[in-house]
Amino acid sequence: MPSRVPAYLRHKSKNLAYVNFAGRILYLGKYGSPESRKKYARMISEWVAGDGRPPSPDGVTVADLFAGFWSHAKIHYTKGGQSTSELSNYKAVGRILLDLYDDLPVADFGPRQLKACREVMIGLGWRRKSINNQVGRIRTIFKWGVAEEIVPAGRFESLKAVSGLRKGRPGVHESEPVRPVPAGHVRRIMRALPPVVRAMIYVQKLTGMRSSELVAMKPRLIDRTGDVWRYDAPSKTEHHGYDRLVSIGPRAQRILRPLIDASGEDEYIFRPADSYDWHAAARRAARKTPLNYGNRPGRSNYQRKRRRVIGEAFTPGTYRRAISRACLAVGVPHWHPHQLRHNAATKINAGYGIEAVRVVLGHASLKMADHYAERDRGLAQRVARAVG
Repeated sequence: MPSRVPAYLRHKSKNLAYVNFAGRILYLGKYGSPESRKKYARMISEWVAGDGRPPSPDGVTVADLFAGFWSHAKIHYTKGGQSTSELSNYKAVGRILLDLYDDLPVADFGPRQLKACREVMIGLGWRRKSINNQVGRIRTIFKWGVAEEIVPAGRFESLKAVSGLRKGRPGVHESEPVRPVPAGHVRRIMRALPPVVRAMIYVQKLTGMRSSELVAMKPRLIDRTGDVWRYDAPSKTEHHGYDRLVSIGPRAQRILRPLIDASGEDEYIFRPADSYDWHAAARRAARKTPLNYGNRPGRSNYQRKRRRVIGEAFTPGTYRRAISRACLAVGVPHWHPHQLRHNAATKINAGYGIEAVRVVLGHASLKMADHYAERDRGLAQRVARAVG
């Protein structure tokens, strides 16, 4: 018999009873109710009889399943000590699952329930591709449950029968294709940005890096011995065994060199503190109260708790928001840094072909590289004039 019996616990915000079997959380019903006590006793009996193995899937609800999966996801979907975007995707899909079917036994969740979740996503105005991806994540949750022996295998197989939404489905929005940023839009926001963010934009546009690769740059990760530097970037597919080496040419080197010289070998090259200092200096320059009146720079008459701590590095989100705020400040249509990757792809494709796009941007297939490279309509027109 196992030495320590899992306790009968209370989820305070929901007033639900639950039991934690080594990370697998199973809800029992209303805290203190006879039904929850009876269910707890049954589960403990099965747990003892199974020599410490969690109870059988009978009576496991969708809430139980998601609670166990969430504990797994918080560990699985991390990279470099940071949570990946997949975790927020699963949080969004979990909210829909629990709103509709938190107390439904997992054995009763089938294609009809999956379609109901999909209809909620359509009602929220999500794009078709996002909906199909989120439906796939619900299947992944149940697939995990099958592997953990808390979901009957037939449930996952039945969910695979639900086809993805096809293009043209009435009432379903399509995603706008991502286009390169017009050069004028990039130029117009530069004066509204701190120098460190300007440098990030220029480097990303020249190298075609992903935002996650750009913000993770450290001097020790860059081989600066040759005329072309090589950056050993953290790859979003490194768990599949793919390495990502970014080549950095002379123009990007000129931008990076002073930032590298001001950084330690294991420090991030692009630091939010530099952005904060620039904004503080801009506010001081715009100050109308003379310095001998009111609060002097760096001084205050009261202590205010800082609402946020300045991080050691930008994240893709903070980098994107810096650009968004600059676009709003100068009246430029919103654009996001991922579009700069398309700028790089289009330029490379025009000069060196689609295979060069695949290599430089780190794609595994030409199909993905073709997606990033804007079609050269001018070439098509020239051919039509000569041939057609």
